[in-house]
Amino acid sequence: MTTILHVFDPTAGLDSLDTLALLVNGVPGRHQILVLGHYGWSDAARLAGIPPSATLWSRALGRWDPMMWRTVGRAVREIHPTHIHAWGLWGMAAVTRTTDFEGPRLANFQIPPNRRAMAALRRTVAQRPWLFVTPWNATVTALGAGGIPPPHIVRVAPGRWTIPNQPPAPANLRRILHLPPRDGPVIMLGGWSEDALRHDHAIWATAIISHVHQEAWGLMRMDEVPRKEWVNPYAGYQSFTRTLKDPGLIAMAPSQFSWRQLAALADVFVFTPQRASGMNALLAAMDMAKPIVCTAISQARELLTDGRDALLAPPENPREIAGRINAILQDKSLGERLGREAGATYSRRCAPEILVAQMSSIYSQIRQDPTLRGTVVLPADATTGRWDGAPRSGENSRNA
Repeated sequence: MTTILHVFDPTAGLDSLDTLALLVNGVPGRHQILVLGHYGWSDAARLAGIPPSATLWSRALGRWDPMMWRTVGRAVREIHPTHIHAWGLWGMAAVTRTTDFEGPRLANFQIPPNRRAMAALRRTVAQRPWLFVTPWNATVTALGAGGIPPPHIVRVAPGRWTIPNQPPAPANLRRILHLPPRDGPVIMLGGWSEDALRHDHAIWATAIISHVHQEAWGLMRMDEVPRKEWVNPYAGYQSFTRTLKDPGLIAMAPSQFSWRQLAALADVFVFTPQRASGMNALLAAMDMAKPIVCTAISQARELLTDGRDALLAPPENPREIAGRINAILQDKSLGERLGREAGATYSRRCAPEILVAQMSSIYSQIRQDPTLRGTVVLPADATTGRWDGAPRSGENSRNA
């Protein structure tokens, strides 16, 4: 039986947890997840839909923390994995130092590594062969330019797990959050907090919109997981909203509400990274056929076409972002068409079954070729359209 040890650390980004959850719940076999870092990351894994019974946690302070190496080595000896799948630089470094495992190694990357990270990757792959998996051309290009051999890079479809049968978020959410109720349109400010995301620009755009649509309000989801324990990005956003003419304009919902629950309340979904970033919150909005305003970063242009399934705006330009939000709020038929086309693009290119089929094929191929002498070939039906199979969540739950 296929047994996959997933090693997840904070350098992978919170956005990756939704993709990891899809593989755990969809790809046949036994999955065990080792979460490295602050305990909040383990809680976030549970909220993403990863079964607690399949999750181990160990506090790790950084790439060179000896406890991390020992924890990974112990997990390998106890679990006896057929594959190791790393999600982040720390995990890759720890797995590379593990001498008890000679099977295939994979690593997921959502965003292009920076120069420092690329230097660390070159040191890692000089010791052991790794297969790099990413959904974005920008990351493929960066890995290749950084010296990773092209046969060791595979581009897959974007994908994320949606927890089934979630109850809807309460319609009176503002009152629950101790804010006065409003009847106007809801502007969902989407995305995980990270350096690339500029929630402040989305807040600013919402403030501009409120002068035209006085009952409009913004909605954000707080992830409440520290990347650096002395930094809370949402404290900065809260301080910013208090400087607005209307301090109650933005409602900040706690992390127990999922993206899907909150997006169901939204009339417009706004996503404002300034450069490559995790995209799974955007995928959730597309899945729900929401009209989308997004900054025109490279990943967005890979996935969306301006005027067809979204309105794209220049990054770091709140006035342009506000103008596109206003266009949707002023023209209901435009919003309906954009949402419908976004949903169609999601079904065609990002449906969970596509990534499940691709990763199942990858795991099978590299099990027979752990040193990556050959080239991984994705199944044709999974790269060109929907896969006919269905996620098999029950098998993984039983075997974990």
